[in-house]
Order: sequence, then C-alpha cells, then structure tokens
Amino acid sequence: MGQHPLFLLLSAVAYVAHGGYTTNSVCRKNACTNPLFPGFDDMPKLAQIEWQCSSLNTVGPYLNFCRDAVVYDSSLPSPNQSTSYNVNELVRDQDNAAATMYFYHLNALGFEAWDYESPGKSQDSCIRHVYMMACYTYFPKAHHDCSHGEINPYMRPCAGTCHSYLEACGVECCDESTQCSYDPDNAYVTGPSALCTGFSSSASGRGAPMALLLALMGIHLAGGRGSSGSGSAGASRAAPSSRSKTPWAPSLAKWALAGVLASFAISLQGCEVGVKKHDQGQWREEAHYLVANAYVPPGADVSQAVLNSCNQPSVPEELQCSGKGYCKAWNKGSLAFCTCDRDWAGPECRTPRRSQVVAFVASLLGGVFGADYFYLGFPLWGIGKLLTLGGCGMWWLYDVVRIGSGPVYAHDYRLAADLPKFAFIAVVAFLFIVGGFLGGLYGYLAARKKKRDDMAQLLEAEEKRPASEMKK
Repeated sequence: MGQHPLFLLLSAVAYVAHGGYTTNSVCRKNACTNPLFPGFDDMPKLAQIEWQCSSLNTVGPYLNFCRDAVVYDSSLPSPNQSTSYNVNELVRDQDNAAATMYFYHLNALGFEAWDYESPGKSQDSCIRHVYMMACYTYFPKAHHDCSHGEINPYMRPCAGTCHSYLEACGVECCDESTQCSYDPDNAYVTGPSALCTGFSSSASGRGAPMALLLALMGIHLAGGRGSSGSGSAGASRAAPSSRSKTPWAPSLAKWALAGVLASFAISLQGCEVGVKKHDQGQWREEAHYLVANAYVPPGADVSQAVLNSCNQPSVPEELQCSGKGYCKAWNKGSLAFCTCDRDWAGPECRTPRRSQVVAFVASLLGGVFGADYFYLGFPLWGIGKLLTLGGCGMWWLYDVVRIGSGPVYAHDYRLAADLPKFAFIAVVAFLFIVGGFLGGLYGYLAARKKKRDDMAQLLEAEEKRPASEMKK
C-alpha cells in the first residue's frame, strides 16, 4: 500500500525547511546585524565559566545598568582562587559587560544609545528587549533549588525572549536565518522558564504559517475519516455502482489537495522550488559591528584591537573617540562611552551623520517628490510621497516642519544638528507669509472675478429683456 499524499507532503516540507536558506528577493532588510543578538558571541565563552548561585538580595544592591531587568536570583562567575574579588566587583564587571553589548547593539541598529540611557523605563519595545537580552545573557538565572555559593551551570536566555526581540525590533534578514536556535553552542533555550533565563512564552507568531498548514491537514484528515465512517455508510451502500465506476476519484482528490497544500507551504515559508540556497545566514554576511567599531592603537596590529577606547587607561585622551568626541560616564557608573561631536556618530565616532540642512532643503524644494525621504534612506516612503505628490501638499508641509524643527532619525542615526533655529523659523515664517499672501490674493481675485461675472450676467439679462417689459 502506497504512502498517504499528506505524509509525502510533510516530507517535502521538512526537506525544504532543512535544505539551507533561501533569499526573498522582494524583501528589505531591517535590524539585520552581525551578531544578530546582543551578547550572542559571548554565550559559548560564558557557558565555559564556572558559576556560583547567588540571591537577589546579595546582587541587587550593586546592580546599576541591569537593576530593572535582574529581578530574580542570579549566578555570578566563580572568582579565581588567585584573586580576591568581592561581590561588588563581580556584579560590576557583569553589569558593565551587559551595558557595553547593549550600547554597541543599539548603535548597530541605528539608534542613538545616549537617548536610551535608562532602557528599563523606555516606551520603545525594541529598546526594552535589547536591554533584557543583554542583561539575561550576563546575569544567568540561578537554579531554583541552588544554595548560595553552590556551583550552577550557565542558564542561557530563553528562546521566548529571543523571539520577542525579533518581533519587537522587526528583524528581517530576507532569509530564514533570523531564528533563535543554531548549533548547540549558540542556541537559546526552548522549554520552561525554570531551565533558562527570562521568559519562555512568545507571542511572535512566527509559527503561524506552519500552524495554518497543519490545521488544514487536520481538517482534511478529519473529513476523510468522516467520509469513511458510519455517517456515509448508507450513502455508499445506496450507490455501489457509482463508487465502483470511479475508484480513482478519492485518491485523485487527495493528491490534488496535497498539491494545493504544498503550494501553500512553499509560499508561506518563503521558499521556492529550484531557487538557489545558501548555507550561511545573510546576517552573518554583514560586517561584525564589534570588530568594525573596535579601537586599534596607532601602529598596532588588528589582533591588538580593544573594545571601547574610553575604558582603556592606556589610550591618550586625544585618541579616544577617534578624536571626534569625548568620553562620558554611562548611567552615572564606572563605565564610560563616547559622546560624539555634532557631525559624527557611532561607538567610536567614525560614522559621518547626514546633514539636517540638506534634508531640510530637500524637503522644502523637492519634498512633494519624496526627495527628503530618499536622502534620509527611506526609499519606500519616498516612493509613496512621490506617488501622492506629498499627500496633496499636507504631507510635504508636515515634513518641512518636522525635519526643520529638530534632527530627526535617518536610516542610521540622527541628522547632524547643523540647521540654525533662526534659519528654520525665518524660512517657515516666510513660507507661511508668502503662502498667506498668495492665498489671500487668490481669494481676492477669485471674488473680484465672480463679482464681474455676476455683473456681466445681469447686464446680459437686462439686454435680453423685451422692450415692452422695459417700458412697464
């Protein structure tokens, strides 16, 4: 007896799912960074460290950056026997490591990290999830029955936290590599929250397409059982001749339905038959932001690169922040990061900002055609603005005021605040004065023309009146 077509369909879907990554050619990448998650590359190293259970009462008083995220009994690295580390120093080191990964990851996403110095109170869901992932990575949960000081294995962050981050930040790498499980050394834990750090549930809905497929299969199987059960027995006995004439009809119908479901499965999972696949996720092809933003001492080899020039005592002040900024204490703690000059951005102030003056002029003169959005790095919004001619002028006027009133976010970082306030106010005031004058002039001319037309119609009507009516 042959295999059921639905079984063959499941096998085909499984083959597609494990045969590599496919590229979505109509997709636009968003928040696709390398590494994809904050602290992702450190997890294998952290898993090799010996950890000791601690309590929130012990750790909590020394927390700074992670104080709003670590609300559970956590573990701390076991201090080296040759060194005398106290709890304060252990907590500080882990807290600084989490803050560093948070700061660099926000920069990789194009955010201004200094705008979110207290992420636990942020209204932005993406910011909060980056914060939680960083703190959960460096402050693993202690096992529920672990005593203070007892050795505890490293408890990785939960996959639910990872999925929530992907959803909150809208991560899209245009292939199937945006997932939370890779090889055993780089996997977030799927399972109950007692076995991982964070929360295990997820409302990401990334399994919805497969759930829909399985639901359709279940309906099909249920219908097949129903048609062969007692409910259809009478009908089958009443028309034996018609059943025997087309014994291939049920099988053909099942194959047809299997083909339709296979099409759904392929389209919903973003796969195409015959499409070239790649073994490495597209996010891994992006520049590694920790490497790209490392500080390399002058004349030194790349192997001597260090992270965060502000926390290296050996780095002269004039070389910190690439000489385009200065170091500032983060969250009033011992950790410091670069605060860049007006025209620069990034962890080491190496990325030139886009100009607010250019964006404002582009919005003022070409905003109805979407020129401002194209300059800011949002081509889809630019096309929308072009097709609507600046929303019939309303969208154009809104963006002129929005871009001129302050340095808005471009695709990466904010604009450089190089537009003087008085210039913006003068231009907008002149724009409204000219607009008001032209509007008033148009209204006056329109009213004058209407009055003339009315007088002309009245004279024309008088001329057409018969002489007899005029004598009366």
